[in-house]
Amino acid sequence: MEILQDEDRITILHEYEHQVRRVFMDGRGHPEKVRPTLMGHSIGRWDGLTLVIDTVGLKSSYFRPSGIPYSDDVHLTERITLIEGGQILETEISVEDPRFYQETWGVTKYSALAPDTQFLEYDCTVRPHLDP
Repeated sequence: MEILQDEDRITILHEYEHQVRRVFMDGRGHPEKVRPTLMGHSIGRWDGLTLVIDTVGLKSSYFRPSGIPYSDDVHLTERITLIEGGQILETEISVEDPRFYQETWGVTKYSALAPDTQFLEYDCTVRPHLDP
């Protein structure tokens, strides 16, 4: 993923299927009605050096790669912090989904920064067999 930041929005680009996630940082709330999408509707704020992202409006699916399901009613809260001298991105995720789970649960994931990595074009086409 690649993270782009400006004053009013953080944009997270995912190489897989060219997914784009927008985190609005301008103080707005979630809309009253949100059409469920793969990335949902995200709003964010800074808590010191930690980015806090609140997401609703996710389309029912499952968390990849674990296959744990969630419904359209899921509510995610992420706390993202650079650790290890700015070399590791720590993401603490809290999951609330009353349709699937009786209580809130969470997970922490870690991503190493790789600023020299080049995004590749996502290509999911079937190529015909070509004989030499």
